[in-house]
Amino acid sequence: MKFSLTILLIALCSRDSTCQTPYCTRFNNTGPDLPQLPDQYQTTIEVNLVDKGQTITGAEYYDGPGNQATLQMRQNNSLFTLVYDYENDQLFYIYGNGTCLTEELSTDSNNVFFGNRTIAGMPHVFSTGGVLHFASTFGEEYMGTATVRGVLVDHWRSCQYWPQVNSNFTLDYYFSARNWSDPIAIPQIPVRAVANGTMATSGGPYSFLHYYDFIDFRFSIPDDSTIFETPKGVICANRKDAQPVPQLPDFFHYRQEIILQGQTAVFQADVWYDKTYKYIRYDYRTLSPSPPLNTTNPITEIHDYNFGVRYVKDQVTGRCISGALVNSTFDVSEKQTVAINGTNVYAIHMKNPMALFYLNSDYAYTGKRTARGLTCKVFTALRPDYDAGDGSRHSAIFEYYFLDDQYFEVPDDGSTYPKGVPVFLEVTVQDLAIHVMYNFLDFDEGHPDYSLFDVSSCYSETAKLQFQIRFPGAYKTGTSGQLLADAGSAIRAAANVNPIRVQDIRLDYDNSQFTFLSAQEIEKNDDFTFSSNAVHNVTECAQKCVGYSDFVCQSFDFCPLDPDSVCRLSKAHIGDGGVVVKASACNHFSRTVVNPGQSEPSLTTTLAMLQNAVYGGQITADVNIEGLDDPITYTAVDIQVTFGYLTPKPLPTLSGQFSYHLEITVPQYQQVFNSHIYYDSDFQLVRYDLVNTQPSPPLFTIDPISTIHDYSSGLSYTLDVAQGNCTIAPIGNTSFDVGVTGNAGYVVKMKSPLDLFYLNGSYIYAGQQTIRGIFCDVFETVRTDFRFGNNPLNQPAVFQFYFMSSDWHELSEDSGAPVLSQPIALVISSSVGGFTLTYDFYDFSEQHPDLSNFDIRPCYAGQQLRHFLIKFAGNYHPTLDTNLKKFTKNVQQMLSFYTTASFIRFQDPTITYSDDGYVYYLATMVEQAPYLLDFTKTSNNVAVYDADKIISDVTSPFTCAAFCRNETTFSCEGFDYCQSAGKCQLSQKHAAQSGQAIRPSDICDHYSKTVDNVAPVEPTVGEAFIILKDVVYGIGLNVTVHDDVTGQNVVYKALLFDEDILRPDSTATTSTNLAHFIPARHGVIVTSPDAQLTGVSVDQCAARCLSEATFDCQSFGYCFDTGRCYLSTQRPDQRMNVTQTRMPCDLYSRSYVDNYVPFPGQTLQAQGDVTITDVQSVNFCAERCSKSTIADGDGIACKSFDYCYQANVCILKSKHLLDMASSTLKSSGGSCSHFSRKYISDFDQTTGRVFTTSVDLQFSNVSKDACAKLCMEYTADACRAFTYCMSSSVCVITALDPKLYRNNISANASCDVYTRNYFSSNSGNTSPQSQQQASTRMSSGYSGGAMAGLAFAMLIPGMVIGAALLYFLRTKRLVREEQLRMGFIPRFGTGGRRLNEKMDGDMEPIDDPHDAPPAHVHAYDSPQ
Repeated sequence: MKFSLTILLIALCSRDSTCQTPYCTRFNNTGPDLPQLPDQYQTTIEVNLVDKGQTITGAEYYDGPGNQATLQMRQNNSLFTLVYDYENDQLFYIYGNGTCLTEELSTDSNNVFFGNRTIAGMPHVFSTGGVLHFASTFGEEYMGTATVRGVLVDHWRSCQYWPQVNSNFTLDYYFSARNWSDPIAIPQIPVRAVANGTMATSGGPYSFLHYYDFIDFRFSIPDDSTIFETPKGVICANRKDAQPVPQLPDFFHYRQEIILQGQTAVFQADVWYDKTYKYIRYDYRTLSPSPPLNTTNPITEIHDYNFGVRYVKDQVTGRCISGALVNSTFDVSEKQTVAINGTNVYAIHMKNPMALFYLNSDYAYTGKRTARGLTCKVFTALRPDYDAGDGSRHSAIFEYYFLDDQYFEVPDDGSTYPKGVPVFLEVTVQDLAIHVMYNFLDFDEGHPDYSLFDVSSCYSETAKLQFQIRFPGAYKTGTSGQLLADAGSAIRAAANVNPIRVQDIRLDYDNSQFTFLSAQEIEKNDDFTFSSNAVHNVTECAQKCVGYSDFVCQSFDFCPLDPDSVCRLSKAHIGDGGVVVKASACNHFSRTVVNPGQSEPSLTTTLAMLQNAVYGGQITADVNIEGLDDPITYTAVDIQVTFGYLTPKPLPTLSGQFSYHLEITVPQYQQVFNSHIYYDSDFQLVRYDLVNTQPSPPLFTIDPISTIHDYSSGLSYTLDVAQGNCTIAPIGNTSFDVGVTGNAGYVVKMKSPLDLFYLNGSYIYAGQQTIRGIFCDVFETVRTDFRFGNNPLNQPAVFQFYFMSSDWHELSEDSGAPVLSQPIALVISSSVGGFTLTYDFYDFSEQHPDLSNFDIRPCYAGQQLRHFLIKFAGNYHPTLDTNLKKFTKNVQQMLSFYTTASFIRFQDPTITYSDDGYVYYLATMVEQAPYLLDFTKTSNNVAVYDADKIISDVTSPFTCAAFCRNETTFSCEGFDYCQSAGKCQLSQKHAAQSGQAIRPSDICDHYSKTVDNVAPVEPTVGEAFIILKDVVYGIGLNVTVHDDVTGQNVVYKALLFDEDILRPDSTATTSTNLAHFIPARHGVIVTSPDAQLTGVSVDQCAARCLSEATFDCQSFGYCFDTGRCYLSTQRPDQRMNVTQTRMPCDLYSRSYVDNYVPFPGQTLQAQGDVTITDVQSVNFCAERCSKSTIADGDGIACKSFDYCYQANVCILKSKHLLDMASSTLKSSGGSCSHFSRKYISDFDQTTGRVFTTSVDLQFSNVSKDACAKLCMEYTADACRAFTYCMSSSVCVITALDPKLYRNNISANASCDVYTRNYFSSNSGNTSPQSQQQASTRMSSGYSGGAMAGLAFAMLIPGMVIGAALLYFLRTKRLVREEQLRMGFIPRFGTGGRRLNEKMDGDMEPIDDPHDAPPAHVHAYDSPQ
């Protein structure tokens, strides 16, 4: 009903209009008693405005005892709400767009709806009858019964006049009849009201007719009392402060849960606040790494507002970074101090407790709501300063929930029971659609302990002092807490320091005394020693400001270009840390917080003050004991320093050669880099391995890269380990191992070990610490010459070096010598650059890196790689058993010394020996690099000095570089090449040493020598070999090795130098040919081979043994260092006395068992033809079967055999498993096994092909092995190949060789072609004519057996020619012509003959292996 009146008020009349003729007059009360109305109700109302043609819905809530009411109306899809706050005389108009207007309820016209009674001077709501305007006071006339909406009702009518809206109308009320049952089981509830009358307007009377239907009328109000309060998120302007916001204490701790709408992550944080100490700590985590720690580990931040320092710690690693407080954290408040040049400059200070919770604005009490099941008081405010994270400020609605007075908090780690604490905060930023919720948990109002603000890990060990103070007296159980607190306060007071500097106080005691241990006092950031000299840097200037005593220095300017006023102190605070407020050559610095001016004492001063306090009896601790009237007092009597930089250690030294694995952790990039470093100052070599994260010069690959720097020549070798690619260039000046001198044309030099590890500074011993489980000595320094990433500027950084403690040692994986005091880790951190780097050193070895680690052979090819051998007289054992590396190094040093070639040019040294007292040194020498690579180019520049020599008509910089390197009249250090002029200008001055820079040039380029040395020009390989021959055969090459075991010097004299050496790839040791051999022994060869070849691979050696036609090759020896192959009829596995020691060589014995298919534990049920006893291995049995023919002594053509392992019995059989049913195999109980010949192994397979000829033999329904058997047996040697189709099991054999009839081969995915590669010793005709004849005979229609006989007979005329041709083809196929040298060696004492003639142009006779040729002949004087 009141809703319709509201509509009338708004739409139909003005307040100053007057009504005209009355529409009705008062009625008399008639009829039955009026229905009894409750003092509380709620109902839904439907309003039909007949005169307006409009329907409106609403809801009405009335609470008489609570003195409150709410009316909600929905019109045109918009909700309008009136909230009546009678207790505070306020009426809230809440519109659909969320805006709110506050009016004084007692004077607002809309109080007509729920009344405006005054009780005890306070506005009060009408009674229910007054609200409904239905009571005897209104003159209700009973009109009888009626039916409304199908409900039987009692009808009353009254005449109403509302002066507030100048309306006169009849009001008809319809209540359910007494005998009508309703949902709430209460008789006679309102069903409808009808208002019909007129309203006086300025334009005359206005007639209206309104229907009000009450739906779901209830005599109660909702359980949720917030219906009588303004909604969430609504700010009502000019609202009265019904209750004050609870005040927060000066110190507290709470846990915080942050929920951001639209995100799945829920953030947690812990906050400790102490206004008294001026400390704040909060613990949190981030989803992604961010400065300054760049980690996702839990983080602790501690803010010290006494001195404006921010500490950020990684809770997992303990790493900490400190710096000045910034104005972007939640606890910082800015304070405007002064305006300079129109710019406001701020200092920062600590927020007070209310500001910390953003309660420092006009909050209004908006009622009570529930949060987390707790009844809370809600306070709401509209703040204009919400920071969206990008620096912009926005209006936001803050709704704070405080614990209701009926509750109190019981924190789990405190001793207080606080009330009225924050429970929940909801922040809404409508224009950004941001909705954030904060839950505050475990709120404790206790004073946080100092230990919660422990920042000791943020300071270097050199800035810490650990001490103990002794208190005599008997310890009372249970009083440790009191002792620690009271003694801690006494110590801090006596030291007169910022309390945060005294940390980690612990208690230890015995029967007579207790001692405080490990009280670690840390240096603050601006605690520096004053200098008596002039200020040289900004740090000294800061010291002057902090320690100045005449006035409180609040800021300073550092002016390095003004020697008279380099450091300018000021009383005024005019900046915010490093801000230059006007164009100037100076840098401005101001205190982050406004400081009272008292500087903190140094550690030395603090210790002295503590000593005075202890020995003066000024440090006491009182403990209250229950039952005693007076506390027990403990007085300190002694203080001792237990750890700190007051007990220094010397910095460990490094040797001139080492290797190690390096792991670099860069949190800022979220990456871990690995590298292996090899360093040798003796040989001027450095190598480092790494993997690029993205392609970069010079190889543009992400494959593993090895970079080798040869500082004796100035060359850099960059190798792609995966692809084998390599580039050679001058050493650049950007590598970590390069020490650079000079300016325009720089000279590179190899860093010393101390420079390489940044140990060339003033390190201070900082104590000991365990890293990676290793006990370490820690040294620290601050360097100003470190550069990080791509930043070209040096940044000050703290270097913290960890060396293994001297009482520890490490055994490297490649060295038996223990390593002492080795580097373990290096941590580099910079608060200025905001980065931290961690270097971990693993497997540190101080031995000379093995020479194989500097392999540059992939950078050369062909004739650029020359192999040579030097033969030394001397025994390998026992001296070189333990001194091999020393011998190799000494030889290489002497080679470099005599030839003046760089040490690195002698590659892949290998040491072998023989039993007859000789040691062999084999190596590869690489060619000299182009002369131009000795120089570093500076494009479009020339040197400013005069040239010492000018050469004309020079066509390339390569030629000019050659002139410079080969100049003999002076030492050429650089040149200018002018291409358009054809000029080459040489100079004996290096640009970097001339004291003058180079200047631009349009036509010339400047080249400076990369390294500054006086070494002669590198010789070519040919020149070096001539020199070495002269040394070996002239003055003599003697290598001395000191044997550390015996203490004796052993001399090895060079006897021979041979440059005619081929060094094949020793890793290629697996092939089809090698499958036919068994590695018999390592490190030996046959003493008297039947033939030898040079320059072949191990696979070629095996193939030659298999195809040898002049003798029965049973074994071969192969030396991987020289590529020599030794063929023999001997079986070294049968006769051990035919071998001699030769390293590194291997001996291989012929394997026959691989030509047979084994059937373990089974035997063939076919009678054995020949039984042989005392056969030591199955391979010997297989050999006997393979060599058995009808013509020999066995008298059978052996196709299979049984071998019994325990009895060593070999049973040869002329039957093959394919000749019999598979059921003929029977179990032998495991003692014997059957082996049937593997015919398929005599063929080479070509998949997906068919070989079609006009004449062939075809068989169906056979297996592939049976097809091979048919080819091998039924047609004898006439069969050259067969085609087998697996899908159809068809076998087609032919006498034609597919290699000679390639046009007959076509593709077929279901078939394969098998070409025969083995023939009996009486065959070999491979000519097309003979094969065509054989194939013709195969197709003549005879049976397979007859065909075989005819083919055999017709092949006899071609045997001689065929055998020779076969031998020739096989020989040429196995060995490259230019590398093959083969000789036959007679077996003396056995009547063997000597062959003096050469065969096929590649065989030569060799005399007794021990007959040495003259020294100058390029051949070996013993089998190698």
